[in-house]
Amino acid sequence: MTAHLKFPTIWSAFASVAIGTVIWQANIAAHANHPPEWDQPISPTRIRHLSTHLRPSASADEAYTMRCGMGITRAEISWIVDDFKAAKIDSTGQAATRDACFDLRRSQHKWYHDALVEALSLDRVQSRQAMQRLNQNLVQAASIFIEALNSAQHPRSAGKTCIDTLESQTIHEFISADQWLFDSTIPAQPWNLCTLTLEQEEVTWKQWQENKSNSSFLLPEPNSIDILSVRRLSPTSLMSANIILPFLTIQKFKESGNPLETLTDDSAAELISQISALHPAQLKILLLLKPAMGAQISDALQMCMP
Repeated sequence: MTAHLKFPTIWSAFASVAIGTVIWQANIAAHANHPPEWDQPISPTRIRHLSTHLRPSASADEAYTMRCGMGITRAEISWIVDDFKAAKIDSTGQAATRDACFDLRRSQHKWYHDALVEALSLDRVQSRQAMQRLNQNLVQAASIFIEALNSAQHPRSAGKTCIDTLESQTIHEFISADQWLFDSTIPAQPWNLCTLTLEQEEVTWKQWQENKSNSSFLLPEPNSIDILSVRRLSPTSLMSANIILPFLTIQKFKESGNPLETLTDDSAAELISQISALHPAQLKILLLLKPAMGAQISDALQMCMP
């Protein structure tokens, strides 16, 4: 009787171990097939911004609209600027070698990608699509960049200084986001990078390019400097963000001149007030296109401290 009881018990134990081993191996195999970015921990920025996340059921255009209406707190502005500095893309003057140029451009692509993920609520497939296309863009741009450098009288090696001055057109075009982001030969608008849903297209300029207007947009065109100067809808210092991620009518910008023209406490408060009306991703695009504004915003935040 006792012997009969022992054998089922032993076989049950072996079966449990075997099943557990199979499940463990299956989990490892599945995990190994995940893209590397799936395994990365949530960044400090995402953790800090969890309190501002919107309901999961909101569509991409609804989420973008609601987040634009919420604006950004001073703490969030500070966090974004700190993250921008930590990404080491706050100054193109740091790129002094060919490899440094590649590293800077790669970091700019990552920053741009993350801003689009946040603004357009890109899913994992779209996110991977966008990053892969940006990587392809980098390979294409790097080939042109190296060819241009090597065609010079004194070709540069990877570690040798290749930037005597940022006025070099070849270098400037490669490491300046306000140049490569609008290069028609290597398109990088959101809809060029991944397949967007109709709701996501609603909060880009894609439909405008197809001669369709959008009544929720604050400005009728991506670059509306002339209209802006007449209607004074927002300061020209923020206009770069609108070129990629449209300002919406729900965003209330205080009518003013350019607060960057003076360095007084009032102008600092004015600048922060204007930036507070942005979507977080709009601020990230603004910093990408106008890196010098990172230091200006930091100074303004310091001047506004009680």
